[in-house]
Amino acid sequence: MVMAKYPHMLYLDRMVWTQYLERFAAELNRVWYDVLVGSPIETAADASAADVRLARGTGCKRIDVVGYGRRGLVCVEVKPYGNHAALGQGLLYRDLLMRDYPELSPVLGMIVCRTADPDVVTLGSTFGLVVVEVERSN
Repeated sequence: MVMAKYPHMLYLDRMVWTQYLERFAAELNRVWYDVLVGSPIETAADASAADVRLARGTGCKRIDVVGYGRRGLVCVEVKPYGNHAALGQGLLYRDLLMRDYPELSPVLGMIVCRTADPDVVTLGSTFGLVVVEVERSN
């Protein structure tokens, strides 16, 4: 059974991430979950502090995992299946992380999934995005 160590992730995502950690834990020294990037929803100039926090928390994009390890800094999107939506999220989140935190560049984008569409693997590598399929040997 998968423990809710990563409560922000959906159940199937937690299973995939746990499987990744079981196989590749040595790859990462540190991890951060739920990293917010991107532009928040605009609020009125006189908005309360609570409204500003809420706008940031709901309007920004939420990266599943940012990790640091052997490959440097990685921006990870976790999905049960690595499809075109995962590719788009992986590219967007990586680029927003570098835009919002330029001192962290370069950042490697990564999709961690059970299996992936072969076209996503090929196209991802063209754009510098690594796809790790935890149910296949990499």
